[in-house]
Parts: sequence; C-alpha cells; structure tokens
Amino acid sequence: QTELALSYLQPTAGTLPPFAIWECDACSPQPKEDQVELAGTLAFLGLVAPQRANAGDTVDVLTLWRVLARPERPLSLMLHLQGADGVPIAVGDGLGFAVEQWQPGDLLVQRHALTIPLETAAGTYIVQTGAYWLETLQPLNSNAPPEILAKSLVIK
Repeated sequence: QTELALSYLQPTAGTLPPFAIWECDACSPQPKEDQVELAGTLAFLGLVAPQRANAGDTVDVLTLWRVLARPERPLSLMLHLQGADGVPIAVGDGLGFAVEQWQPGDLLVQRHALTIPLETAAGTYIVQTGAYWLETLQPLNSNAPPEILAKSLVIK
C-alpha cells in the first residue's frame, strides 16, 4: 500500500480552482520507452476518460504528466472534445497547479470537466490533450503525432 501525505489543500476557489498537493515517496511511475515530451517541459503519461457519454453530460477527464523542467513562462493544459473535422465542441482547458511551484519529477494529475452540448449528434468524438503557452496560445511542441495525446469518446 502506497503512503500519501497531504502537503497542501486549497479547498475553495480563488485565483486557481480548488486543488490538493500530495507527497508520495514511493510513487514513481516508470517512464514509457516512447515517452511523449512537450518542449522539454512535460512528459505525457496518460489520459483517463470515459468511453461513452450522453449529450448534455459533464464528464471528468484526467490527464497525467511528469514535470521535466519548470517552465520560464505561464502555460496551460488543454483538453478539447473534437468532432471528425477537428473543431472543438467542448473545451476543458485549465491548470490547477501554478508553474512557479513545479519541480522536476513532480507528477501532475489534472482534472478537466467537459460539458457535452445537448445538441451534440451521436457518434465518435476525440478527446485531445496537450499544453500551450498562455501569452501566445501556441502549443508546446511534441515529439509524437497528435493521436498519441488523444482518446475516442462515443456520444450516444
């Protein structure tokens, strides 16, 4: 059993949404051989999303990242629900852990809430993640094709 120690709890919204920081000395997910790095700053470790949802639902999606280096400028994590044409129908961008607090080796688990519009037609959509620089909205370059940072979601 892994021992987690609550290091900090921000229970109410302020500048950032509510969040918690946990410490875990024994937690060390092994890097994948084909690790996806974004601009030498983050390594993408996975995306956890439901396989199915209904129009009108709000679904929680988790993105998992390892900090490789503290960025020198603000960034955000993106999460878009896209149709086959690549146009987002729902956006859950956000970052609940200020980059000034990042340390190399930190594990980030970001919760994104996606509200699927009621008028969304049934079909297969793509949940796409990544990161972008806040001041320019330019994505952080990745060493992998975009489909690596994505997962299918069937809307009923």
